[in-house]
Amino acid sequence: IYGIKTLVKSCLPCKDAQVHPGIEKLMDILKSILTYGDISPNMISSASDKAHLRLAAAKAVLRLTRQWDHKVPVDVFYLTLRISQDDFPQMRKLFLSKVHQYIKERALDAKYACAFLIGIDDYHTPQYEEFQHNLIEVSQICQQVKMRQLSVQADVNLLTAYPEYIIPYLVHVLAHDPSCPNIDKYEDVKAFAPIYWY
Repeated sequence: IYGIKTLVKSCLPCKDAQVHPGIEKLMDILKSILTYGDISPNMISSASDKAHLRLAAAKAVLRLTRQWDHKVPVDVFYLTLRISQDDFPQMRKLFLSKVHQYIKERALDAKYACAFLIGIDDYHTPQYEEFQHNLIEVSQICQQVKMRQLSVQADVNLLTAYPEYIIPYLVHVLAHDPSCPNIDKYEDVKAFAPIYWY
């Protein structure tokens, strides 16, 4: 875990941050950890250790997106969001808390709010209310950013300030989620209803 943190710190802003050659290799390492819970599938670790390593890798991706969002591959983005479905509830909670914190601080793109949606497995729990509150808050943050940018006519990408901006990411994430019904097997729209509850 400390090795991951050290590698991430070495890639974060400095004078020559735009020419850092190791970011792709670091993304490959993080992808392996997010996929296997370790550097390689051949490593033998406890389920708890693997969960902690996956959480550390997901948090590393979140930190790296501040500077390198354009370098995060789609599969790493998706694997990072899948931490919100981890078998260990504490890992899910810690990850979602970090996503919420970074979005509130405007240090993370709002597209990562998709983690709240795929992290819900029971809509009748207090956790559902918390996720719903977090999504509303993210939407309000996007609206505030949009209004602020429009008022000063900043040369910033206004598209990311709209809450609707996360919809394509959400559709992509849901389409690749294992709980999504196979479109070739189901012709009835009702099979997809539980996924599109919102």
